[in-house]
Amino acid sequence: MKKHVLVPYVTQNYLAFLTPLKESILHANLHYSTFNLKLIQEIADDEMDEAIKNALSICYLVGIESKLHFKKIYVFDAQTNTIHTDWRMSKKGFNLVAMQFQKLNQKKAIWLWQLADI
Repeated sequence: MKKHVLVPYVTQNYLAFLTPLKESILHANLHYSTFNLKLIQEIADDEMDEAIKNALSICYLVGIESKLHFKKIYVFDAQTNTIHTDWRMSKKGFNLVAMQFQKLNQKKAIWLWQLADI
């Protein structure tokens, strides 16, 4: 009996769909934004940026890919014709940022208590 060897050839076009698929799966896990953070505490934009920067530093120091938990997006405001940056975050990323806020108020205290319960 004669045997034939099958050689699989992978082309670049065949694998091209994997990058957008991976990106969409990562983006699907980012449920929170800076708007949700502002519900916990009134915070200035520079304080928000500092808290996000610290959370990204934590990811780096622990060896976690920050793109799994944070994604910078650009939002167009049609009323003012301006573009501003926002962040989409996973639950873990959101919690990291919330813990970086310096001021303590009732909403943050409730949030931290719930985090301690996990």
